[in-house]
Amino acid sequence: MVLMDPSKPYLGIVGCSYTHWFNGDCLGESYPAIIAKQFPNYNVIDLSIMGSSNESVFLRLYNFERIHKIKFSKILWQLTHFFRELIIMDYDRDENIFEDTQKVENYCSTSGHFSKHITFSITGFKHSNMAIMSDYFDIKETDLYKYYVNKSASNQGAWLLQKEIALINSHYGRHNVLIFAWHKNIDLDSTSKNYFAYKWNKSLGNTIGDRSNTAQDLEIDLPKNYVGSVQDMLGHDQFWKLGVDDAPHYGSKGHNKVFDVLEPNIQELLKG
Repeated sequence: MVLMDPSKPYLGIVGCSYTHWFNGDCLGESYPAIIAKQFPNYNVIDLSIMGSSNESVFLRLYNFERIHKIKFSKILWQLTHFFRELIIMDYDRDENIFEDTQKVENYCSTSGHFSKHITFSITGFKHSNMAIMSDYFDIKETDLYKYYVNKSASNQGAWLLQKEIALINSHYGRHNVLIFAWHKNIDLDSTSKNYFAYKWNKSLGNTIGDRSNTAQDLEIDLPKNYVGSVQDMLGHDQFWKLGVDDAPHYGSKGHNKVFDVLEPNIQELLKG
C-alpha cells in the first residue's frame, strides 16, 4: 500500500516508455516527477508502463484506485502506438497489477512493469514473450505468429484506442482529462505505407493477401481535449535531437522540455 496524503487530489499519469524514466535513466527527473515538484498540492501517480498498450489505460487507473481506495481527480494521458497488446495472465481482481511502486513526497512511480502480465509491441515480437504465451495458452508459437500477423494488418488497434478515449473521457469527465501524443502522427511508424509487408519473419507466417495498412485506415476521431504531439510542440529537429536513442526516449533534459511545452495545458487542467 502506497501512503499518500488523502487531503490532496490525485493526478493519474498514464503513458508508455516515453513517459517512464527508465530508458532515459532519469528517475525523479522525468516530466511526471517534475509535475509533482511544480504542483505540490497534488498527489501525482505515474502509472506509465514500458511497451504498454492504449487499451490498458483504464485497467491501470482503475486497479490503482481500487487497491489504494482513492479516486483520480485529473488524468494526463500520453497516447502510445496502436499495435501493442496487453496479455493478462491469471488476473486477480484484488491484485496490484504493478510489479512495484515507490513514493517520494507527493510523487509515486512504478518500475515500469506489470506484475505478471505481458505487454508487447505486436510488430516487434520477442521470442521470450511468444514462448510464454505459447506455454500459457497451449498454442504453437507459429500459430500465434500467424494470428498476430493478420490481426495487426487490420485497424483493430486504432479502434481499441477510439474506444479507450471515449471510456476515459466519459468516466472521468473530458474537462478532467488531458491527452497528447509523442509522435506527430500518433503512431508514426505504423502509418507508414506497407509497414506490415516487410516486418514479418516469413518462415513463421504471412498475411493473407495484401493487408498492409495505410494512414487512412488508422485515422481516429481525436477529442477536443487532445492538445497535439510533443513532436509538433518541440519542432521536428529538436524532437529528435533530444532523444537518447532513435525512438526517441528522453533523459532529464528532454523531459524538462516536455514539461515546458505541456505546462500551459497542465496549468489549465489542474486549476479547476
